[in-house]
Amino acid sequence: MAYTHGYYDQMLAQGMAYEGYVRMQIEQQLYIKLDIVQGLEQQEDIGETRQGVEIKYDKKYAHTQNLYIELAEKCRPWKAEWTPAGIYRDDNTWLIAIGDYTVIFLFSKRQLQQHVQMHWDQIIRTETSIGILLDPSTIERLAVHIIKSETSNG
Repeated sequence: MAYTHGYYDQMLAQGMAYEGYVRMQIEQQLYIKLDIVQGLEQQEDIGETRQGVEIKYDKKYAHTQNLYIELAEKCRPWKAEWTPAGIYRDDNTWLIAIGDYTVIFLFSKRQLQQHVQMHWDQIIRTETSIGILLDPSTIERLAVHIIKSETSNG
């Protein structure tokens, strides 16, 4: 898919809406209040939340039953540099919350890194992302907690 500013803005808006949903689910079901860090510069310095939880929306999960764990990204396909992403960002993240509006999987960042090292041959590359897919059995094995929702807001 060709990069467009409108597409990026749409993905950003979807991600921010999902962050709010995850915050609410974690607070209601686990009694943990997440403080989302505002501003890209602060997120790069601190992390996505002050509590060390990185939140990712996988809108394809319902269709594929796989989760995509991003390792590196490019904002623009024509740029040469890759930026560490997700589980390889150097910030306060220790827990990854990823899923959709029906289920949120919580993973240890360290355990996901170990899984990637053991399955480096399964890495996927696109123009703007490097990542790995977790299949349903791997998801079940690696998830430290699963939050299921009764409602769908997607």
